[in-house]
Amino acid sequence: MASESTVAGQHAWLEFRPHYRPDIEGLRALAVLIVVGFHAKIPGFTGGFVGVDVFFVLSGYLITWILVNEAELKGSVDLKRFYARRARRLLPAMAVLLAVTLVVTLFLYAPFEQKELARTWASTALYVSNLDFASSALDYHGAAAETNPLLHTWSLSVEEQFYLVWPWLLLLGLRMLRWQKHRPLPRMQTLLWVLGATTLLSFFLSLYLTHTEGGWAFYLSPTRAWEFALGGIAVLIPVNRRSPQQSPATRSGLRTTLLSWMALGGLVAATLLYDEETPFPGVAAVLPVLATVVLLRTGTRSDEAPTWSLRRLLALRPLQFIGKLSYSWYLWHWPALVFLDAVMEIPSMGARLIAAIVSLGLAYLSYTYVENPLRHSPFLAKRPARSFAMAFGISGVAVLLVLLWFKSSTHWNTTGYQGFIAQTVDERPLIFKDGCARLGRGEVIECVYGDSLATQTAVLVGDSHAAQFFPALHQAVDDAGWRLVVLVLPGCPMVELPSLYSTYLRRMYPECVQWRQDAQEDIGQHQPDLTFVASGSGYSATGVTPETWETGTRAILTNLLPKSDRVVLILDPLLPNHDAAACLARADWRIGEFFDPDCHIQARPGSVALVDAQVRAAQAVPATEMLDMRNAVCPQDGCPPTIDGFIRYRDRGHVSVAFARTFSDTFRAYLSPVESDPYH
Repeated sequence: MASESTVAGQHAWLEFRPHYRPDIEGLRALAVLIVVGFHAKIPGFTGGFVGVDVFFVLSGYLITWILVNEAELKGSVDLKRFYARRARRLLPAMAVLLAVTLVVTLFLYAPFEQKELARTWASTALYVSNLDFASSALDYHGAAAETNPLLHTWSLSVEEQFYLVWPWLLLLGLRMLRWQKHRPLPRMQTLLWVLGATTLLSFFLSLYLTHTEGGWAFYLSPTRAWEFALGGIAVLIPVNRRSPQQSPATRSGLRTTLLSWMALGGLVAATLLYDEETPFPGVAAVLPVLATVVLLRTGTRSDEAPTWSLRRLLALRPLQFIGKLSYSWYLWHWPALVFLDAVMEIPSMGARLIAAIVSLGLAYLSYTYVENPLRHSPFLAKRPARSFAMAFGISGVAVLLVLLWFKSSTHWNTTGYQGFIAQTVDERPLIFKDGCARLGRGEVIECVYGDSLATQTAVLVGDSHAAQFFPALHQAVDDAGWRLVVLVLPGCPMVELPSLYSTYLRRMYPECVQWRQDAQEDIGQHQPDLTFVASGSGYSATGVTPETWETGTRAILTNLLPKSDRVVLILDPLLPNHDAAACLARADWRIGEFFDPDCHIQARPGSVALVDAQVRAAQAVPATEMLDMRNAVCPQDGCPPTIDGFIRYRDRGHVSVAFARTFSDTFRAYLSPVESDPYH
């Protein structure tokens, strides 16, 4: 084996030979701190999700560092031992997390929620939860991902998939696969070309999907591969050597220190300025990724750094402690926060901070008694087969437990009051089953109900909050002998807005603008006798202001009046601050009054202001009629979740189908010759 000086003279990158680097441990600490700050909803951490990207770059850097070094010094890579180390490093702590969270979920969550969550547990055990979340991202009526205790495991699945593929990609670039000719000298250059091509292909795919299928772009491994690849490239670029005449403290060291602080500033800027409306990953991910690359590169310099060097800051003991626990803390922090929400509904900032600190304590216990002992176990490390047996055993037991859990929750979900709630939650307006409302589709899908030969036509147009009243209007149309045309696009309000961000699609929603225009043209072709317009009032969460909402609503009403004999604006009923059906199910399921949730419904912040803006808009267009469903569904000062045996809401925003049908007389009044209505 060549001496270190000889080999380093041949390949400058070997100055990065694996050794303990406090700055990397400190970077891990910063990454997990900003992620926890974001999830705990601490002010100023709106872009804290970029901490995951820091972890991705770190993984690409470290794994490339380790494997390429082994290939150069030993002439080969022992993939069995590599995968065995990964298994000992990741799986034991994950297994404990799955076991603990399963027990807590059995206690806190209702059977219909457990049935859905069981799928996530299985996908997490198999490290494919990112595919599960990507496929469910477009389920407009699915459970909110934010309530899933294992949502954060999507990034761990991406990393595990990276670990499976990356060594083979490196061997390809090093020309060390059996079918490749071994050429020692140009191998680093070849590897750089391979990683560069991977970076470009992955980045362009990320750009495309970020603006077309945001959910897939966010969760998929191929759209994140460029972040790992840039970390790998950072290992291979040679260090610029300092000339003897330069003073390290005044020139190279100072320049490196300034560059590292600028990179940290970029990471802080992303944390402060980004938020959930930022299209991500795409171009926005470039800033935190490049900042991390620069921080890793500047940390390799052996020059004497100034006293205010960032490397000295990252080496502080508190950051070193958190860095060692970063994986475990990342595992435990999210379930702790989600379970807190399940118990308190709307926890205070202090409660969230306490939950985050408690999760750090759990991380310490997990690291000390599970992760570290098994990771360095001589028995497991002696033979890779033993680590593989442990990995397959953990995954196999987890899947079997989940299958049993899924079967049990399915049974619980069909009995007694739990069965009644589950039926309420699962029932959707007919138009969704008929394919009339498809999230993310820009074309107008026209569905016709009632008497197709009727001379009188009614139109229902809007987003899913228009669809929620379809059961009542459908019954009223059938009774009156009218024809009903339904034009609905979920997540797309019938309000003139120049642009709109979709929290479901995780991207801007340009299809909504086109659909709204086409829907108005379609209404003009029908020239209906009556047009019902409805839009949800939850769009303040996407940055829509009451002033913009009022102006946009007024524009739509003005455009529709020449196209229809009558235009009726349905005022959106109170938007609940929590999932009332889930709350009822949990209260019925849980044992002990201490954990019983308060299911009384209150208005979601910001929603009342948008409804008031609708009222002002309708008043500004005198010919518009208003159907005020607020007091009919739930008074603005709140209400109990049930009424006359009906559950008012089936989720956090939509009236249940059974309850909606009780308003058929309200809509029938608009179809009769007498223009009167008890709520008008």
